[in-house]
Amino acid sequence: MIYGILLAIGLTLFTISGFIFREKILFIKNSEKSTGTIYEIKEEEGGGKTNGIVYRPYFKFKSKQNIQYTYKYYVATSPIKWQVGDEATIIYNPNNPDIASIYTYWGIFSLPII
Repeated sequence: MIYGILLAIGLTLFTISGFIFREKILFIKNSEKSTGTIYEIKEEEGGGKTNGIVYRPYFKFKSKQNIQYTYKYYVATSPIKWQVGDEATIIYNPNNPDIASIYTYWGIFSLPII
């Protein structure tokens, strides 16, 4: 009985991961690339293991139409891992540049992997 429940949970999570993976692949396929530069690093209250201050980078990047956008990185770290002026490749939805991500393997596929 318990094995059947665990199998059902596992298959459900596997299916959800498959859908998320497909969405990420479509995002990469349809996105445009730009170089983003960190213009600010904000201190925030951390939770979990840090229980203190964490640091979150904010990037500026330009679309192909030369319009500037900002991107708040979803990862905040302690100790600080980025510096103002650091650059990274940003991929973004050309129809909605507010939907963006840093173009790294872990940055794109972390959720489906987990």
